[in-house]
Amino acid sequence: MREIMYFVLCVFFIIPLTKLEAQNKDFDYYLTGLPFKMPKIELPVFPEKTFNILDYGANGNGQVLNTDMFKKTIDACSKAGGGTVLVPPGVWLTGPIQLESNINLHLEKGALILLSRNHEEFPIIKYPGSSKYSAASPVYGFNLENIAITGEGILDGSGDTWRPVKKSKTTESQWRGLLASGGVVSSDGQ
Repeated sequence: MREIMYFVLCVFFIIPLTKLEAQNKDFDYYLTGLPFKMPKIELPVFPEKTFNILDYGANGNGQVLNTDMFKKTIDACSKAGGGTVLVPPGVWLTGPIQLESNINLHLEKGALILLSRNHEEFPIIKYPGSSKYSAASPVYGFNLENIAITGEGILDGSGDTWRPVKKSKTTESQWRGLLASGGVVSSDGQ
């Protein structure tokens, strides 16, 4: 539970930390008076190397699936000891993105990473050291250190495709649209 809480706090505090520093706010202010001991959070530091997904064959037209191109770019960055994986402006359709340690996934302004709505793009993975299996998350990794997702771009996980919907909670036209988009309908029609 402590690990989950630490992760949640990192996500909510480290990512906007750059903005906080720009506003000259004291980060320690937000860590005082907590009901648990919080370790000091340090900003990640990355090597000064940049790997542009365009250089690895990515296409930002919103139609081409770029899963392999993200993987190739991240692998090259990781093998070089880490750095920044640059996502320039465009619509970058992809399956799940597996991060590695020492990677800053940087989305420039105008960049939209759009996760595929096709559930077959998300393999079932086994969590290391566990007997648990799950569909790969949109952006994931295991036992990582020194990672960040930065920039002014947008990462859209297409989460609405994973959400169960009850027929009774939709209009008839919404239900027909959902059925036409694919998915699974339970035996009771709900």
